[in-house]
Amino acid sequence: MDGKNANIKDFNSAVRVGVFVDVQNMYYSAKNLFNSKLNYGKLLPFIANGRTIVTANAFILSKTDIKTTDFTDMLYDNGFDLFKKFMEFKTRKNQVTGVESQYNTVSWEIGIVLEMIKWADKLDCIALVSGNGNYIDAVRYMKNKCRVEVFSFEDSTASLLKRDASDFIALDTVEDEDEGESLLIPMKENNGIKETPDPEGATEDEDIGNKK
Repeated sequence: MDGKNANIKDFNSAVRVGVFVDVQNMYYSAKNLFNSKLNYGKLLPFIANGRTIVTANAFILSKTDIKTTDFTDMLYDNGFDLFKKFMEFKTRKNQVTGVESQYNTVSWEIGIVLEMIKWADKLDCIALVSGNGNYIDAVRYMKNKCRVEVFSFEDSTASLLKRDASDFIALDTVEDEDEGESLLIPMKENNGIKETPDPEGATEDEDIGNKK
């Protein structure tokens, strides 16, 4: 996706920041660790911290049979450009039990890395919102071009990401100084009311951190 979201937030600073969110990683990290969702309405202002958000990108996986309009509209309204892929499933058999299960073969990891590389020379800081250890080589490479900050949760972030990023910011320890609110929205019990949209289509057995 090219161009800039018309809703992008400009925080009037000479420090240029690009934001890259691995939506599925963050969704399952927040869900499994805290039974909560990431508050995307507060995420960009928190990352900006007085700096200018030049580009903000959310990378989404979706099932073909699930409607995602509410969730994608929410992201767009909060300043994100959207990158979306549909999942593709294959079947594998456990060689010990003989039980067959389906697994998704599509991911955004390479796509996110390529977008960060594309933007690196235009930015002073890359903000990677993911705890996935598979990004470690990209983070090390990108640090030769600009500052790289990793935003994720303490217990679902690979130790090498914490160590080798320019800075690691644990989102589960953050509270809004003015409103006293965190960057997490608690999930409600299933009462037939869907209070906030979900990133539809992620699989329940996904590793929440892909930690290494």
